[in-house]
Amino acid sequence: MMNQYTKFFHILFCYIFDLGLKKTIMRHFFLLFIFAGFLASCSQSSGTDHVNNSPEANIKNQAIALAESYAKDQQKKVVINPDLVFTGLIDEDEHQDAIVSASTIQGPFSDLQLILIQKDGKLMLSRAIEADMNILSLKNRVITAEVPTRPRSSPLYDCLSCKELADYQLSGGELVRIK
Repeated sequence: MMNQYTKFFHILFCYIFDLGLKKTIMRHFFLLFIFAGFLASCSQSSGTDHVNNSPEANIKNQAIALAESYAKDQQKKVVINPDLVFTGLIDEDEHQDAIVSASTIQGPFSDLQLILIQKDGKLMLSRAIEADMNILSLKNRVITAEVPTRPRSSPLYDCLSCKELADYQLSGGELVRIK
């Protein structure tokens, strides 16, 4: 014979695990789980909430602003990828300089390399070079770039094995290939 409490728990147990109630509870938990995920995704930082005030970030921001200004002055439409802004030493002084790689999208497609030298705490345009080169790094005053070995008119211009790495330095205001 069941006592009062055992009978109560037996009825409660049967009621909770009834098939219809089980589906309803699962539906509510699923909706709660989806809603919690939505709230968590909305509350995360997008990465632009904080301002990076490091010297390298300031130089990159100045470089991008100068590149946009140059493109506007030259009436060129360009695409500037912030990941292709390189900072480091380029000229003989000890101030951080920058190189901005951009692609022109107006007229014939070409790559544009802007060499920006820091003078009196501000970046200034030293050279603007329209050349088929993909800047890879800037270290110890050496600019490493990937350049095609075939002319643009060649069908093999863009093949992976038709490219080589070349090192350049700024000498007397000119970009000179070093061996």
